Amino acid sequence: MRKITLSLLIGLLVGINLQAQFHNDWIAESGYDQQYYKFPVFADGVYRIESSTLDEAGFDMAQWQKIKIYAKGEQVPLYLAEDYVEFVGHRNDGSMDTGLFPVSTWQISDERTLFTDTIHYFLTWDNN
Repeated sequence: MRKITLSLLIGLLVGINLQAQFHNDWIAESGYDQQYYKFPVFADGVYRIESSTLDEAGFDMAQWQKIKIYAKGEQVPLYLAEDYVEFVGHRNDGSMDTGLFPVSTWQISDERTLFTDTIHYFLTWDNN
């Protein structure tokens, strides 16, 4: 009986693990061989990244018209100028926490996360 229970438990855990989603499908859009620049956002607002900052980080400024920014697996709309990039950034909210609760109404707030208010955005460029 113990062997059957253990086998079922292992099978269940393996099945759950195989179905896990890592929410990194957005990487395939730009490419796994791309270079990504990761930066934190902890408050809602309009953010500006100066071209001098990108240049100091080693970003190829010849690619500035092909810049893309991603957050939570989605591409973020940008305003591109020759000397800066602007976008609207949002702090982390509780939208990703929903799956932690067996019943969605158990979540106290979808406006605040249980873990951190900081979210990381990823800047890259399109080679196509």
